[in-house]
Amino acid sequence: MLSRDSKLHFQFSWLLNARLDIAFFFFPALAAAALYALLQSPGVAGSAVFSLLILQGLGIGPFHIGATWSQFEDKTILNHLLGTGFRRISVILSLLAIAALSCTAMIFFPVLLTALFMATSIHHMLRQNVGILLLYHNHGTECVVAKELEVGTLHKAAWLCALIYLTRFTAQSNWQYYALVAGSIVVGAALAVSIKNYLGQLYDQAKSGRPINCSALMFWAVSIGFFSPLALVGKDYNQALLIPLVMHWCQYIAI
Repeated sequence: MLSRDSKLHFQFSWLLNARLDIAFFFFPALAAAALYALLQSPGVAGSAVFSLLILQGLGIGPFHIGATWSQFEDKTILNHLLGTGFRRISVILSLLAIAALSCTAMIFFPVLLTALFMATSIHHMLRQNVGILLLYHNHGTECVVAKELEVGTLHKAAWLCALIYLTRFTAQSNWQYYALVAGSIVVGAALAVSIKNYLGQLYDQAKSGRPINCSALMFWAVSIGFFSPLALVGKDYNQALLIPLVMHWCQYIAI
């Protein structure tokens, strides 16, 4: 345990171990940023094969769910997902209807469809971040902020980045633009308050002598900025989600 002074104490309690946590939970942020920069190069961006190999190798595409393919060979799992008889037919027809409605919405309501797709993608990645962060707290005596507050900061940060992305790329009229700007301001203010309360609660617990788990705090900070590329970089949706998806995929491998 490391002590900065007589009041505050710090420790590094890793989820796996220091080397693996850094390699899979923290270093991928830098690696993904470097990959994004590489893909901006005309030579790389102009090579469909090279880009495909890089992206698929990092799980950004069908390979991301490749680990689940073999499960569909199990009839028990297949029947559970699709059912049998009429239920299977109705599920398949429902999936086809969703595909048709999605194509129609992309033509007539692109903002709505993008927002829905973004919401499901962000929710999926966000839940993984939340799960890993909560696992970091299994060390008994460390400072642990209230779960609702800690998870709330991650949710607000994610939706703020999503709103900024929608403001940058999808607003098709003045009222849509100003509505998204207003939403961003409200969520941003709520995020600032949540972060202040989070750090305040953490500090209050630390003053009582409980150690601050620096590993958990670092992962919380990474999770807060996890979707910032969505808000700040990228010329389209795929580029904007590139860095978060690489980080998500590396977490997926580790766990």
